[in-house]
Amino acid sequence: MKNLRLTDSFRIAVKGLQKAFSREYHIRVAFFLVLALFLYSLVLGLTLREWLVLVAFSSLVVCFEMMNSALERLADAVHPEWSEQVGFAKDLAAGAVLISIGAAAAAGLPVYVLAFSRRFSVPWTYSLFINLGLLIFGIVLLLVWDSRR
Repeated sequence: MKNLRLTDSFRIAVKGLQKAFSREYHIRVAFFLVLALFLYSLVLGLTLREWLVLVAFSSLVVCFEMMNSALERLADAVHPEWSEQVGFAKDLAAGAVLISIGAAAAAGLPVYVLAFSRRFSVPWTYSLFINLGLLIFGIVLLLVWDSRR
């Protein structure tokens, strides 16, 4: 696999995305959430700077989720029976995903609060409560959806 042509590397990367989306539930969830946020962003009319924040942090979460899935698959292939060290490594990777989600929420909430306030000409405090309500509603929907799986 060394010294692949650029086109071959690109084809393999696209194949990896396809496999991730078709085989990994949490990656599909992450893509669905990113799509929902992008649609919400279109409604709010984000500025270029706000879009850059959204794309950067959304990409960060999806990338960490893909790396977590890759590590879990590799660990299970190398060490199929239960191992404390393998479990620890998987827990660390899952923790990295959680941190990336927290960072995305911390960066995204102010963006959405200010964009909502600007779009609908309401005070930022009102916008904060609306966006927190949407966030909580989204989490509840996600938990209900996940429990039916």
